[in-house]
Amino acid sequence: MQAGVARREAIKIAHQAWGVVEAEVVMDGYRDFQVYVDEKIGLAQQATHVRNVGGFIVQAIRENYQDPVFQARLEERKEQEREAMLNALASELSEKRSALLRQAVRTHPELLERAAERIQSRFARERLARYDSLQAAYRDGGMVTAEINEILAEEFCSELLAPVYAAYEAEKKQILE
Repeated sequence: MQAGVARREAIKIAHQAWGVVEAEVVMDGYRDFQVYVDEKIGLAQQATHVRNVGGFIVQAIRENYQDPVFQARLEERKEQEREAMLNALASELSEKRSALLRQAVRTHPELLERAAERIQSRFARERLARYDSLQAAYRDGGMVTAEINEILAEEFCSELLAPVYAAYEAEKKQILE
């Protein structure tokens, strides 16, 4: 109704959903009726020479009007939203992982020593040597912390992190669907 469609017609469309679309119209790529309707409303907003916007929207819904340029912009916007969601999810994973690893190191300080012994990177070893203590190097962050966290995650804390990784993968799968 907010888009200019008469109340009675809008209610009819809402109740019939996909039934309002003409049978011979190809509907490939549409799963959600609301997304379909939103796209048609977007088309109406892009149309410049339309007198009856409500009528245009109803016809667009029935006959699946399409504008490749508008659809490309819409798809680009959806992709940007998807990327933003994936980036936020990855940041959340990183924060949770770091918090769990710090907690593991506080609970079991020997893990820090064991992980430090396995550092392969010459640069990380040189950085570590500049500090008075392993704890200080780990606390300051940077390359040493990153190396140690990788070793902890892979070799000593994989069971601790498994539920976090599983939740991440499940949510990532939902975003990509």
